Amino acid sequence: QRLSSDSSEVRTLVSALAEKVDVATVGLDAQAIGNALFGLQRLKSDSPEVRSLVQAIALKIVLLPVEMDSKGIGSALYGLHSLSSDSPQVRALLAALADRISLSKK
Repeated sequence: QRLSSDSSEVRTLVSALAEKVDVATVGLDAQAIGNALFGLQRLKSDSPEVRSLVQAIALKIVLLPVEMDSKGIGSALYGLHSLSSDSPQVRALLAALADRISLSKK
């Protein structure tokens, strides 16, 4: 069985992760961004906790001049497949990723 945002325990974990990402002073590199988003692959953006984590990750991407490589891009995109673009937080994440991908030289 896989993690699902339908579980209260998973939502509690995601909420704790969102808080850590939000206050982190260490930047995210391309691999960390790809890994973080890859980890969202079974979570749905209808959960406020997931939207909070997505927003925190999007903000870190915007604030840090990260160049995405092909592996990071692939992992990030794969992790997004269960999220809905109806959410403003997801749209902000998509915009941040698009910006980083457009700056990529690889």
